[in-house]
Amino acid sequence: MCGVDVMSRRVEALRSIGYAPENPTLFQSLTVRESLDLIGSLRGMEEGEVEDAMEPPLNRGRPTKAAFMVKPRVLVLDEPMSGMDPEAQRA
Repeated sequence: MCGVDVMSRRVEALRSIGYAPENPTLFQSLTVRESLDLIGSLRGMEEGEVEDAMEPPLNRGRPTKAAFMVKPRVLVLDEPMSGMDPEAQRA
């Protein structure tokens, strides 16, 4: 995947994937910012890197865009238009 052997370099290959689930789950005990910080740290991002990457998803009011924080080469979207009206789908 993306020039990386998934069998021998699995972690490296997985780092190039972003995933946005149909029904994103936020941790109830964490704020949105804390949740995105946790996701970034789990993906191996440095603290300053996480802070910089957090701003666009937070400014757009779409915490589900955490999949974009790591600038993935492959993005998996699970029914991204589900429940959206036609105007929101176009946007």
